[in-house]
Amino acid sequence: MSIKIKVSDIVLGRCHDCGSWSMLTGFINETELYNKEYFEKHYIKYEKARKEYFKNLLGFFPSFVKKGDSIFDVGCGTGIFLKVLRERADVEIAGIDNSTDAVELSRERLNLGENKVMVGDLLNKQVQNKDLVTIIDVLAHIKNAGDYLRHIIESMLEPRGRLFIKTPYKPYLLFLITQFLSYIIGGKAKGLIHVPAQIHHFTPRSLKKILEREGMEIEKFTYIPEVKTRSDITFKLIGYQAVRRIVAALSLFRTDASFCILARKK
Repeated sequence: MSIKIKVSDIVLGRCHDCGSWSMLTGFINETELYNKEYFEKHYIKYEKARKEYFKNLLGFFPSFVKKGDSIFDVGCGTGIFLKVLRERADVEIAGIDNSTDAVELSRERLNLGENKVMVGDLLNKQVQNKDLVTIIDVLAHIKNAGDYLRHIIESMLEPRGRLFIKTPYKPYLLFLITQFLSYIIGGKAKGLIHVPAQIHHFTPRSLKKILEREGMEIEKFTYIPEVKTRSDITFKLIGYQAVRRIVAALSLFRTDASFCILARKK
């Protein structure tokens, strides 16, 4: 780690080599974050907006889903992305999530059994021979993200199988500003970089490097805006937006953007 910052009770370190940030302290139990209320509030409530967002996302990668593909979604949540994939083409879908509540919602809404939508830790499951594995806004939340990627690539993908990852991206300056603001407004500053929910903050360079090291070749890369679900206006939200706009102006980059990588197994 080349630099460390402290945001309230959380310490983050930045990798000198690739520029990605990771939490070093301040981890919390996932079940405290991702319960049924969380998924109903942030996903079920905004299903229409999320479906349209995913349809738009697939428009950037028009050829990566084809009829007959076997697709597995890691961190499938309530199954919205799997539903969009199934509506797009005649594909075989399956997924996994750590949240029992999310899996129950997903099974019910997709009409799939426990052999198709699993609950638990992917590293403890035997899943093989997939044409495509997707990880949508999940990798940043996994403490041992490198182990997950290695397991997927080595044990789950068909030869020449594909891996599709979408993950948030935040510019370097935002972390420094967040640390400064934490001295003024305390823990409220954590919302700017979504900690402790997001453990890792990858850069395109860092994720490409990890994938290539694990035997993947990058097929396509693109930035994409985040899904818009918040309709309520609060002083807290206005404050966050103001800081992000300042950072965007200074860093010449959209701070609400994610990036997507499509890679193929060599």
